[in-house]
Amino acid sequence: MAGKYVVRSKEEKLSIVKRNLAGETSRALERETGCGHRLIQEWTKKYLAEGEVGLEQKKKPGNPLSR
Repeated sequence: MAGKYVVRSKEEKLSIVKRNLAGETSRALERETGCGHRLIQEWTKKYLAEGEVGLEQKKKPGNPLSR
């Protein structure tokens, strides 16, 4: 879904990642959830490397109003 930015909660990401690890393909999850399959693969990789902490929202430095 190009052009639509959606912020997913840690719980949503975790649910999708666990389903992916349980055997559902990232392509099938992409069709169901609207998340790109590469993004799902990235979340899965982060989860395996860092655990649930890897799925948390990262705060970006700087003033968001200066853009």
